[in-house]
Amino acid sequence: MGQIEYTDYVYYDLVSGPAYMIDTTFGSDGSYAHEININVRDDSFLNTFIEKLDEELYSETPNFKEESTKMLWNKENLKDVFTILTDEVRKHGWAVLQGYNSDDEGIDWKVYSPVFFNVWLTEVDADGRNVRTGVKFTYHDELDNHYDLNLIFNPQELCFLVVWKESSYQYRYAEADLSQAILTAAYRVRQVNTQLSYASAKPWFYHFKYGGSADADFVTSLQTEMKKVCVGVGIGAKVSNLEEIVKISTGEIDKIDKSLDKMIQIFAGATRLPLRFYIGERKSNGLSDAGESMDERRINNKKTFIFNRMFPYMKEIMLFGYGIIIDVEVEEDEEDNKDEQEYKETDQR
Repeated sequence: MGQIEYTDYVYYDLVSGPAYMIDTTFGSDGSYAHEININVRDDSFLNTFIEKLDEELYSETPNFKEESTKMLWNKENLKDVFTILTDEVRKHGWAVLQGYNSDDEGIDWKVYSPVFFNVWLTEVDADGRNVRTGVKFTYHDELDNHYDLNLIFNPQELCFLVVWKESSYQYRYAEADLSQAILTAAYRVRQVNTQLSYASAKPWFYHFKYGGSADADFVTSLQTEMKKVCVGVGIGAKVSNLEEIVKISTGEIDKIDKSLDKMIQIFAGATRLPLRFYIGERKSNGLSDAGESMDERRINNKKTFIFNRMFPYMKEIMLFGYGIIIDVEVEEDEEDNKDEQEYKETDQR
């Protein structure tokens, strides 16, 4: 019995390969950080959870109490700076922000990612313990440039180490918002979605019933001809060589589709964001206005949670970078405060 390889129009999602489904137990430095960046860049759900959410968060100027602070924020293009910084911190648990004085009296800010991490720079304190004072990055690019860069943490020199959350695990320096639980949920969505793509693009396979005269040369020739078969092109053969080609349906699309819906719901639950945030537009879709309002509240609560994590660093950066003390006006909402407390309690567990 011969096996026929006929034309395959199924696209293989490269990020579905096992090389990109990593275990982040030991942190997010070096190669781990690189793989996480690929996942967040190329996985639509992870990209929405990290980059799209941060873009929405900083799409409007924070509600600073002073109008002059809003003008400075826009003039210095700090929206883009904090969007990139928040992306890196939420992905990897930490990042470094370095400011450089520019010719136009402003500050050029550069976000340094753990992707290029080499080693921590330390000093020994009076108690004989190592203290983290800086970091060494090793850069390389497509032009085969290689160089090292040492950054010393010092707000007076506009060098800030920004941390999402301290880790309680001895092999990790910091915890990211992108946890292994969320990555695993995304992997499962990706695996099932890949199966659905295959089943939808090729919902059947061919069973070839050879005639009594079929030999190895005929099978090889048939394999070549089948690669040319499409909607407008067929093949012909003597019954003595090929009695029949039977198209057999896999019949698994409905099952896979239901499984995919379930996996996406699990992913949305892991990120504590509504399903509406990941699929389709945010508009009435079989839900009442109250349900839509509740979804928007959950999204806003997540944005507020992220902003509150970054705000202490924002205050420090604005103070040492521009010499101003900032504060924001917050509109109190009983339901929002309740949900925000739930975020904090969940994050602490």
